[in-house]
Amino acid sequence: MLGGIYGLRSRDARRRALAGAADRVLSLGPIKRRTNPNLRARVALTARRASMDDVEQLYEFWRQESPDGNYFTPSVNSTRSETILTIMAGLLDPSHSILEIGCNVGRNLNHLWDCGFKNLTGLEISESAVRRLRDSYPNLRDISIMLGPAELLLPGLPDGSFDLVFTMAVLEHVHPSQSAVFQEIARVSRRYVLAIEPRAGTASHRQYPWDFVRCFEEAGLRVIHQANWSSLWPTPSAEDPEWDRSHETYEAWVFEAASGESALS
Repeated sequence: MLGGIYGLRSRDARRRALAGAADRVLSLGPIKRRTNPNLRARVALTARRASMDDVEQLYEFWRQESPDGNYFTPSVNSTRSETILTIMAGLLDPSHSILEIGCNVGRNLNHLWDCGFKNLTGLEISESAVRRLRDSYPNLRDISIMLGPAELLLPGLPDGSFDLVFTMAVLEHVHPSQSAVFQEIARVSRRYVLAIEPRAGTASHRQYPWDFVRCFEEAGLRVIHQANWSSLWPTPSAEDPEWDRSHETYEAWVFEAASGESALS
């Protein structure tokens, strides 16, 4: 049964089929002895994971003091953050304004600051993360941090507010009902958008399998460069505490505004 479900091409079709399968299995009552005793639990769990939490549940999770996997130990000379400068080489000038959506505790912004980029702004849903950012990185204590969900805050910003808007493993967690966030990101970017997100997309209770290229192209941007995120790492290895094999499934896309100014102009 599960093999047939996963043979379906459409992710939406798979989610509907899984949910239906779970309902059917759960309605069978006691499982007969010859039936796989783990089938009911396996189908039900898979169906739950394939259905994303609603918007308020997602907000509640990301606003926690320490949501699982959301906080990282602050580091100096971050190899993970250096990948931003690697793919943006030749496109950014230290005078350019930069917004990170989902800045968390500030690792990326701190690295950019140390590399000479001082015109920085962050956007973060978690008040706890922002407190840690201020405590962990003295350089960032006075930069502007917008507190709240991106889909609610970006509409209040003027067009072309930043030379670069970037995300790192953040947009994959945007609820499908909030697709307008892609238009808003494109609108507030004067030059570039950098998205480091899952290449094929992931469906789970906190992830949605967005087609990031299509979403940003429909918002009026065009891809000017892309690379596998792992290829941007200085030395991908188990000895690097910031490296993980899952990074091989992520892509870094650089988009340019259709009416954007030329690089370094």
